[in-house]
Amino acid sequence: MPFDPVYSRAAAQYLDFGTRYNQQRLKQTGVYGQDQIAIGHLYLLASGRYDWINARSAMNVFAPVTSDPDFGDQKQHKFTYHLGANYVTDAGIAPYISYSTSFEPVLGTDIVTDRAFKPTSTKQWEGGVKMDARGLPKDVKLFATAALFDIKQKNFVTAQNGQTNVVGSTQGGLVEVWGGEVELVARIHEQLSINASYSYNHSEVKSSPNAAGDIGFPLPTTPKHKLSLFTDYTFQQGMLAGFGLGGGVRYNSKSAGGLPSTTYPQLAAGQPIFTGQATLFDAILHYDLPHWRIAVNGSNILDKKYVARCSGTYGCVYGAGRQVIGTVTYKF
Repeated sequence: MPFDPVYSRAAAQYLDFGTRYNQQRLKQTGVYGQDQIAIGHLYLLASGRYDWINARSAMNVFAPVTSDPDFGDQKQHKFTYHLGANYVTDAGIAPYISYSTSFEPVLGTDIVTDRAFKPTSTKQWEGGVKMDARGLPKDVKLFATAALFDIKQKNFVTAQNGQTNVVGSTQGGLVEVWGGEVELVARIHEQLSINASYSYNHSEVKSSPNAAGDIGFPLPTTPKHKLSLFTDYTFQQGMLAGFGLGGGVRYNSKSAGGLPSTTYPQLAAGQPIFTGQATLFDAILHYDLPHWRIAVNGSNILDKKYVARCSGTYGCVYGAGRQVIGTVTYKF
């Protein structure tokens, strides 16, 4: 009976939890306005948004599906805004600074408090400089950016894998991420292209009303260091005209798989597991005709095996292995 199997009814009871997980309705209405002003080389930007949120959520999310849920209503409204200033010099150097806030509803119910999640709110400062290099030869293009930032998010949500409840999430208090990033993009003589970037991210849980042990720990899957470099060269003359090749490297430092409150109790002192550190290499071969491009792209070409994340003593996943993709593109 390969095309009409008959399964034992005894297995059916394991297909789900037999409990209600979540029921929630969300209605969000917002109005938005923005204005930009130029005063000589100075550009000013201001925008504002007002949101109204009505949510209706079922309480007792793990009650039997046969029971009638108790519903709780939640109404929220908030004004958020963005302010920015950018000064563009004749040399193509543009320092900037911005401040923005955000407000976003979160669907779901807290597995600890059995209440609907509160909306998250964020405040962000960012400042830096952009450079569109001018005065260089016509066939040399260069763009670079450098930035510092500080982000504070309130009411963040973390998954509770590995606790007595096998699924669910809880809401934390305040988390902060600060750091910086630099990026460089160069195109030289329509032959050589260079793309490079580096970012530093320091994340830390500042408060957590439902899990005080999380305070001071970094956010899951948020590596401190990320680095990438990719170069590509295309021959313009001779027998190899139109043929190109490139290669690059990507690096991620280690990061936590979860917070102490989300890891398994048998871990020493509730410490999360740190994984994800990897250096990966990519490559490309391509051939260009007036309207066609034939290319072969390879990522993680050395097929490095590494653990991308472990949420606990198990629940680990490998990072993507070697992948090679061939494409044929026609432009018209």
